[in-house]
Amino acid sequence: MPLGLMAQSTVFYDDFSTGSDALNQTYSGQTYGSPSGAQSYTTWNIAGQKNFLPSAITTSSGGGYLRMTIGGTTSSGWGEVQALFTSSPVQLLSAGQYISLAMTFTNTYGLLNGSADCVWNGLYNANQSAPIAGLQNSGLTSATPSAYATGYAQNWKGFIGRSQMSGYNNQVFTRQPQTGAASGNQAVLGNNSSSGVGSTPTGAAVASGSNGGSTTTLTAGGVYSLLMTVTLNADGSETVANSLWSGSIAGDTFANGGNEIYSISSAEILNTSTNFVTTFDAMAFGWRHANGSSNYAPIMDISEVQVIADVPEPASAVLFGFGALALAMGYRRIRR
Repeated sequence: MPLGLMAQSTVFYDDFSTGSDALNQTYSGQTYGSPSGAQSYTTWNIAGQKNFLPSAITTSSGGGYLRMTIGGTTSSGWGEVQALFTSSPVQLLSAGQYISLAMTFTNTYGLLNGSADCVWNGLYNANQSAPIAGLQNSGLTSATPSAYATGYAQNWKGFIGRSQMSGYNNQVFTRQPQTGAASGNQAVLGNNSSSGVGSTPTGAAVASGSNGGSTTTLTAGGVYSLLMTVTLNADGSETVANSLWSGSIAGDTFANGGNEIYSISSAEILNTSTNFVTTFDAMAFGWRHANGSSNYAPIMDISEVQVIADVPEPASAVLFGFGALALAMGYRRIRR
């Protein structure tokens, strides 16, 4: 009996055009998914070390954006926006199956201006545990015991992509459930950054790339896309790739008309490793500004987010079920 045919499927697509997205609110019931075909929405919650209250969602019928910025200038700081993208987690079950997360953003102001500056993206198994609202106002710390130490995003497990200005430090990290006592446990992008956030435990680097040793700079007002893909291999292992592109997703084509700035791919992650993750239902994006000699407020405008996965065709799954039933009935007849 042949295996079910595989088909590429859009799990989530959001260009902030419907007005259904929410920002910094508690998840309540079905607040994410695809209520109208391919157009999706979710509740986005920002967590940061600085005051991210000026962040907002601008809705437009032609496509809006989610703005991530802070309330005042700073010499260093970072933040992230977290969300569930489906109520039916995507599982990679067979060889060649993959899931891809793409995000398009505009460098509205000040991204990748210093050697330690970076933009982040991440894919996770949240086990349907929604992120918490209320950490957008300097909420993340590794030092102070907090009621936010457990639950919410604390136990998210997955992969973090870091695209850094210096170029030699582009990496993919693993993100493990955190066991500390502070609100820093809710950070899902910071891997042992900013005084220990994301260090209990620290994730492993599973991919690194130098971008040819060159500096990665973004044009002011330029449009860029981040792309992360997790693929299940024939031997049961998995591979994680992350890349930065110029250009936009443009609905259904990653970095349509753009150019790849850099790409890195991990070695095989064995299915016996603690880093192995094949179920996904959550995502995160963000930026870090770490240029101590320059005070300003970076602005990232996220205009498109898309999740694509290979899943069995529904018809194939039904045929496979009938085939299995027929085999079972035939086996029973033989035994009689």
